[in-house]
Amino acid sequence: MIRFSQSSSNLLRYSGNAYQFRFDKKGMIMNKELHDVLAGQNLLGDSYPSSYIADIFLNDWEKAMKGEEATCYFVPTYMSATGTLKPGETVTVMDAGGTNFRVAQVRFGTDGKAEILKIKKSRMPGSGHPITSEEMFGCFAQEILPMMTDSGKLAICFSYACRCLPTHESEIIEMSKEVVVTDAPGKLVGKSIADALYKLGYSGNIETVVINDTVAVLYSALCGGAKQAVAVILGTGENIAYAEKCSNFAVRPEGNAEWMFINTESAMLSVIKKAKIDAEIEAHSADIGKNSFEKMSSGAYIGEIIARSVVYLGENGFVSGKLKETAEKLVRFDMRDVGSFLESGTGTLKEACLDENDTEVLKEVCEQIEKRSGNLVAGNTAAGLIRMRKNGVRGVIPVAVNGSTILKAKIINTTFIEALNSMKDRIGEYEIITDENDTIIGTAASVFLK
Repeated sequence: MIRFSQSSSNLLRYSGNAYQFRFDKKGMIMNKELHDVLAGQNLLGDSYPSSYIADIFLNDWEKAMKGEEATCYFVPTYMSATGTLKPGETVTVMDAGGTNFRVAQVRFGTDGKAEILKIKKSRMPGSGHPITSEEMFGCFAQEILPMMTDSGKLAICFSYACRCLPTHESEIIEMSKEVVVTDAPGKLVGKSIADALYKLGYSGNIETVVINDTVAVLYSALCGGAKQAVAVILGTGENIAYAEKCSNFAVRPEGNAEWMFINTESAMLSVIKKAKIDAEIEAHSADIGKNSFEKMSSGAYIGEIIARSVVYLGENGFVSGKLKETAEKLVRFDMRDVGSFLESGTGTLKEACLDENDTEVLKEVCEQIEKRSGNLVAGNTAAGLIRMRKNGVRGVIPVAVNGSTILKAKIINTTFIEALNSMKDRIGEYEIITDENDTIIGTAASVFLK
């Protein structure tokens, strides 16, 4: 709820409109008319209760394990961390994320702690304009080549939907996060990068392991001493990973492992009734009909949800023409601008407001959309915790959290934790853990732990 000092007039009015904010001793109370409009569009923070979302995910995953049609890919990774780290051996790490592309060298000490020796960051190929898979893998190889070591170990984090193979290779299903690679589906990530390296003149042996960024975050938690964990990413995209019992699959995944890490690809969930604005964003996205849950909750889309909400409110007389026109022109508010506006009332969004009414309506919309995201992702996370409890995991379960959106957006972070706490009777005790380099560290560890 928005808080600010008592107005001397005890009322704020928007000229030419009956819209107003009422005050009491606790601060501003959202106008019922605005509340009803946002509620009717499923744009309130509690439009999608986290417990309800958890049940939808659980039902979808049950279908996937039974071999029935499900909307989440629910990918078995054929990895369960049964190996051990090798102190002193340097690994080359590649991390292809939704926005950034990173290459690093990592070495583990005798205490199991990782040391990042070198790291370089650039923009993810295909995020600015469409490219071919050959161009993408060629770009990867050019950055990786200077970082290759004598061990030839190359740990690859590829943050896009893939089919994992028992050989620790991954076959691309599709790209997402507005990254466009025209012929990516069906390509083998590890082999394609190795081939591109050899094409550039590399002559040594190459041992690759390919994992998803969410699984990498899970591995990082295990490096920290955890035996089991749920990994959550909310940045440009959204996903969770956790360990599932292999015996729960109608067709048991290949291998003899009792447990296996699952990349749920929860971004794909599409059985939730979407708001009209969510449907509009879907219709204008690069991957229509895919990654529906991600488009409702992740940092790549929250700014657009807010902007489209402002346009809708402008059409219905809740904000000025100036603010409405700015939202139409920008199409998507930058999450950094949203953060500055909510935290200090400054920046581009504040400048777009004509008067105090615009400011307070926009604040309310930003808060409600961020709370909605926090509740959605908490429901997804809770589903992973509930599955682990059902499988007999006791005690405190670490929840490894990664992603600029959930770590930097205070309202999302706070709502996420509050929503998890409201489901303690279902999820049990948990603890939030995070490390700014968890994707790099976890990816490096996967080469040894597997």
